[in-house]
Amino acid sequence: MEAQIDVSAGGNITTATGLRAGLNNSGTITNSYGCIVEGISGYTWTYGFYADYCTTGAYFKNCTTAIQVGASGTGAGDVYFYSDTSGAYVQWDQSADQLKMVTVAARALSGEEHAIDLTHGGTLSSGDSMVGVNIATTPSGTGGLWVAGIFAKVTQGATKTCEGYLSAAEFELNNECTTACAAFPLVLNYNDSSAKSMQGQDAYIALRDYGSNDVTNLFWLADLAAGTTSNTTLFTTAGAGYEDNCDYAIKFVHTASLTPYWILVSSTGPGG
Repeated sequence: MEAQIDVSAGGNITTATGLRAGLNNSGTITNSYGCIVEGISGYTWTYGFYADYCTTGAYFKNCTTAIQVGASGTGAGDVYFYSDTSGAYVQWDQSADQLKMVTVAARALSGEEHAIDLTHGGTLSSGDSMVGVNIATTPSGTGGLWVAGIFAKVTQGATKTCEGYLSAAEFELNNECTTACAAFPLVLNYNDSSAKSMQGQDAYIALRDYGSNDVTNLFWLADLAAGTTSNTTLFTTAGAGYEDNCDYAIKFVHTASLTPYWILVSSTGPGG
């Protein structure tokens, strides 16, 4: 079947349809298809549907499900979205149950580019909450090596490629509210209601160093001016006579031997 629409110069057609399949019934239809494209094993269509020079390649309206690929438990094949850059694509791998995004390392960048851009907005009212990205990981089985909700990794080779700094993860909180409110760039929630006893290395933060060069600093306080016997700054000197006012301690453990150490803290400010 082939359909063609020719409009001569000066012609005017409000709605032109090369192929139309309509459905108008008052009875019962178990399954209805506007169009079926079928091949057979060993003889397949190169393209089941091919669109070229279209303002919109496919337009869907008033559909309960606009697009469905396969059925639950039965995939129809991988789905690809290709970029203008050769070798860059997004793939839904049906056999692996994975969504993969592949970019090209040799591509020249322009400014700050993002592999994934998510823009999320909404109007909050009383009792509402908002999360930009929600990832729920639920492991099962036994004998697993490790589980992480989010894993980020940056690899730089022998040649220096970054003149600034490398960071596997970075969080930024912009707060311009004139009304006082609690603000945290990072919140760590630990929820353990199991009957097991706590392990010796259980902690809010685990610091691990896999390289041959050991990291020499626990923190780098950048863009922070050191205060002088201040009770309101993050980093400050201690006033005379207050150096020994340590009445609390925060515990941490070191290496696989779980050797305990304590960071001494005081409930008395450095300035009194």
